[in-house]
Amino acid sequence: MMNNVILASLSKGQLIPVLVFFAFILMVFKMPSADVSKLSFAILSDLETGWLLGYVLTVAVTSGWYFHARWQRRGFEAEMRRMAGKRDETQERALPDLVESSLPEGQKKRKKQ
Repeated sequence: MMNNVILASLSKGQLIPVLVFFAFILMVFKMPSADVSKLSFAILSDLETGWLLGYVLTVAVTSGWYFHARWQRRGFEAEMRRMAGKRDETQERALPDLVESSLPEGQKKRKKQ
């Protein structure tokens, strides 16, 4: 099961960012608590001064791109299903008994031998 998850994330390009994130979390857990406090205050200070603004904007734009691409893909898939149905109907009207490749598996006619 884990192998399938790793292969799927690798094929989608998500494995490296996830590994980097988990490595960062692991490093934070291994740090002494005083250093974790210093790190969190340093990050908050850099956010207030604008030093990390580019990173925050990069994450925001990348997230927006990801959700927009997912929305577009779903729309394109729905349109392709709709057009495939229209194509099948048109083929059935134009060539009633000649085209079987567009019929679903259960509706294909058996040829007499």
